[in-house]
Amino acid sequence: MRKGYVGVTDLDWYESLSHRFDLPEINFWQPGGRLPFKVLSPGDLFLFKLHSPNNYIVGGGFFETFSLLPVSLAWETFAAGNGVASLSQMRARIAKYRRSGAASMEDPIIGNIILQQPFFFRRDAWIPSPSDFSLNIVQGKSYDLDVGTGRELWQEVEARLTGSALILPPQGVAEGHFTRMFSDPILARRRLGQGGFRVLVTDTYARSCAITNEHTLPVLEAAHIRPVARGGEHLVSNGLLLRSDIHTLFDRGYVTVTPDYVFRVSERLKSDWNNGRIYYQRDNIRINLPNRSVAVARSGKPRVAWRARISPLVTQMDRLAAIQVRLRQFSAEREWEQFHDPKNLSMTIASEAGELLAELRWVAGDASDEHVRSAPAREKIEHEVADIAIALLLFCERAKIDLLDAIDRKIGLNAHRYPVELAKGHPDRPASSD
Repeated sequence: MRKGYVGVTDLDWYESLSHRFDLPEINFWQPGGRLPFKVLSPGDLFLFKLHSPNNYIVGGGFFETFSLLPVSLAWETFAAGNGVASLSQMRARIAKYRRSGAASMEDPIIGNIILQQPFFFRRDAWIPSPSDFSLNIVQGKSYDLDVGTGRELWQEVEARLTGSALILPPQGVAEGHFTRMFSDPILARRRLGQGGFRVLVTDTYARSCAITNEHTLPVLEAAHIRPVARGGEHLVSNGLLLRSDIHTLFDRGYVTVTPDYVFRVSERLKSDWNNGRIYYQRDNIRINLPNRSVAVARSGKPRVAWRARISPLVTQMDRLAAIQVRLRQFSAEREWEQFHDPKNLSMTIASEAGELLAELRWVAGDASDEHVRSAPAREKIEHEVADIAIALLLFCERAKIDLLDAIDRKIGLNAHRYPVELAKGHPDRPASSD
């Protein structure tokens, strides 16, 4: 059975969101904040009906999850996706519907129905409310979309998705995914947005930090095991719920989680900041994993294997960080920082590269491998390579460039620019036409 739900909302919410083409997910919030919403499963169709006298269905989206959250966190997570312009306006709307003074609700708990791929109909394409939708219904009504009134409703919706009835087709419709979204939870999950990711990870971990068991919701954050910038997805299995300070250290490489779910703290934390006692106290402990049945239902255990591939590099990264500290101290003791502006450092890099080149002058290309490994030349070449690296590290620090991140991004760009099928075996490296 394909399920659908028609939820009641107001015209202001529709008008606030109907022209926001930049929102892949929205929050259909409920001011009551008392009862969970258990009607739909991920990917099911959720439609928007306006309050009377505007008894029309004006759009919809695909259900992802439901959560009870304080209004401040709902605003922080979804912002304009809540259909209001500000947190104060959201508080005022809640007070209006609850018929209570805003001053008595510092941070009220509200219901949050998270929807993906929202779509909105033009006014001339609004669908009249189903004949069995009573005007006395306050929140909404569920339907079986395969039979009776539900089937008729689905046919009306489907007819409007292929023509000019939409204000702007959402990406899922444009890609032809619409008719599969609400019948394929895996596809729906794959299209999870940042807000839905945060809510799902928070609830999957029972609102408890995986490292410290901290339950104070405002300081808990959903961390990506593999960053989105490096190919990670908004999947629960790519998430950990961490206290905000541990999340920061996790993203910066000071702490990690091993493949067997053990929390580790890098020596770099102490060498960089001469501190970190409270984190070292938790070093080498097993993290708290979600309940198995919940984790499997929401995409499985966290995939820390990607971080594990970083773990063998931690020692080398620690050495690199330690060298950077020594370089800072070396320069500070001699008051050389005043000379280390980007222009001077870039010239130093070029001149040191020239000195490396001088060590290979007049060496035949096919003999250069043997030459750089030979005892007479090896030490000089190592010195020149070190000088280049020192100047490069100083440049990156002055320019506030994360060298490892920059290299990682550049490799990704080069892989796109020089695809294997075009560049393999070609010294001139023909580039992709993209």
